[in-house]
Amino acid sequence: MPTDERTPAEGRGSAEGRSGRRAAQRYRRLTIVVVASLALLGGVLGAANTMQGPRLTSGEINGQGAVGRPGQRLVLHANQPIAHVDASQVTVTPSIPFTATTSGSDLTLTLDGMLDYETDYTVTVAAKSLYSGAAASLDYSFTTPDIPIYTLIRDTGSVAGDEPDRVVRASLSDDAPAEDVFTAPRIQEYAVSGSRLAAIVLDDQNKTSLVVRDLSTGVDTKVATDAATGAMRYLKSSGASGLFGFTVTGESAPDGSTSPTTLYVYDPASDGVTARQVKGFDGAQLPAVAWTFVQGTTSAVIQDYDQQLFLIDVTTDSVPSPLGRHAEVHGFIPGTAQLVVSDLQDVTRIDLQAAKTETFDSLTAQADPSYYPGKRLYLDGQGSFVQEFDVPDAQHQYSTSVLMLIDESGTRQIFRPDEGTRIRNICLSPNGRVAAVETFAEDKQNDKYPNVPSYVPMTTSFVDLSSLETTKSVDGWMPDWCQ
Repeated sequence: MPTDERTPAEGRGSAEGRSGRRAAQRYRRLTIVVVASLALLGGVLGAANTMQGPRLTSGEINGQGAVGRPGQRLVLHANQPIAHVDASQVTVTPSIPFTATTSGSDLTLTLDGMLDYETDYTVTVAAKSLYSGAAASLDYSFTTPDIPIYTLIRDTGSVAGDEPDRVVRASLSDDAPAEDVFTAPRIQEYAVSGSRLAAIVLDDQNKTSLVVRDLSTGVDTKVATDAATGAMRYLKSSGASGLFGFTVTGESAPDGSTSPTTLYVYDPASDGVTARQVKGFDGAQLPAVAWTFVQGTTSAVIQDYDQQLFLIDVTTDSVPSPLGRHAEVHGFIPGTAQLVVSDLQDVTRIDLQAAKTETFDSLTAQADPSYYPGKRLYLDGQGSFVQEFDVPDAQHQYSTSVLMLIDESGTRQIFRPDEGTRIRNICLSPNGRVAAVETFAEDKQNDKYPNVPSYVPMTTSFVDLSSLETTKSVDGWMPDWCQ
């Protein structure tokens, strides 16, 4: 008779093992079902998401760069790959020229020009899903930054020196009061580069000296030169590259001759406190009757006594590159390295980046023949410009001035000061979209400063070249844009 040799405990263990295996099998089946369900749900949601069309997940643009340099990019990121988008499917308000490039789920708009300051922009894109063709609108908004404006207010007392001269800072778009950022008994001129301000100041003997202030700390550095005598003039800033440059008038020799006026450059980022003289061929002095930085670089364009222009790197002992002889220099087209010069009626564009010189098709001002043309500043590569004109009164005296805009729409007056008030100088904002206009009135007083005399009081007005409206007027003159 067969005998079951398993003990009761062994029987129970075998039963428990079978029960555990069945539970594990049920768990595996449940896991498979859950994973399959999640995969199916994900596929359904993914398909539904695709069928709904693309959605904007984020956008990015360098606002500071967009108001200071052309060619900046606005990138829009969608949640799925999008079909090719051309410029006709994109609306930007206010309108700006751009090119559109599509890559995967990203749309990149490359801006041809620079944007306005403190302006709300909206972008609307008629996009489609790359796979399903489902359409959707991608909407993005951003606001460009404001820009500070600096002006010089000289002593308005009856006797020079009663009150210190002041460089003040305000905002182009904000109505907050201006604040003093630099004061001295007499300030001849100044320039600003980032967080640093350089000023040429005068002592009691009318001797000039250069002071550079760190606006973030208030610390001043007095800058020296190797020139024993000579007055400092024409102080300018290189912008993003952080340099300051100025000329020093020539020194008299025992034989009665005078050495030429030359250019000096100071780099606040250097360890020294001595400005560097910019020299010409074989280390000889390079005369500098007029000069300007190529903005954002370490290069400058210098004009000598013979009206010959040279391009030179002011931070090295490089050899000057001749750019030709030209009578009048109109400055750079904003945001470019394209210098506009003229000789009588012939206008030439010198593209320093492309190393190319060509005839420039400038537009022609259709102004009253009795108006006397003054300073002209070009706005773009299409030959548009702003120009100051002196306007005769009934006695044929030039007692007032106007500012004209000459573009594809024709010749338009965009600024006219009060009767008896004249324009002293004009200059453009870094993005070329605002004109700064210095004015003085009939009841002016000559401040009798040497080297760079002016009048008191002075006013600077700012004209938006898009709306053609005067958006702000402040006390003072010599806005930092002009330096």
